[in-house]
Amino acid sequence: ISARHAQRIADSLKVIAASLFAACSDYDAQVMAEPLLALLAAAQGEERLALICAVEQVPPEAIADAAMPELLSALSRFLKCGQEPIVLATLGAMRTMLGRAPKLASVFLPLVEAAPQDTFGICYSRAVLLGRCGCPVTAPGADNQALFLNNLKTAVHWIVKLVTIDYLRDRAMEDPD
Repeated sequence: ISARHAQRIADSLKVIAASLFAACSDYDAQVMAEPLLALLAAAQGEERLALICAVEQVPPEAIADAAMPELLSALSRFLKCGQEPIVLATLGAMRTMLGRAPKLASVFLPLVEAAPQDTFGICYSRAVLLGRCGCPVTAPGADNQALFLNNLKTAVHWIVKLVTIDYLRDRAMEDPD
């Protein structure tokens, strides 16, 4: 899968998974989550982005206890992959799952603490997630003008742009002036 196709597949799969999981019973959600989680555990290359975006839509209660270690292993591997879009998508998926099931905070916390801190987007996403896990944390600061200009570049991945927009929105809400 090429990077460009992976983005399109990820967008489509995310919408399909969200609709599917929203319209099914808890039992059916668990049955449908199993193959997604198995594919995520074995994912390589560009398919990781599509699968993490789909798994983000799985209701946490549909993840069987037996599948949790495999999910955590895949999330940990993605956080350590060194590719900013994959790391940001993984942190974003963890943030969504944590919003649906706050009990996951204790399970996600070690992964988030071990996440890299090599770019502004990752540092910011990591700080937000640590805060949601109940840890006192200060979000990194940044030059808003530089972030605006960076978001105009076509070479900047859309996930990086979304994180930048989240940061700018949060700053604007904190200080409207």
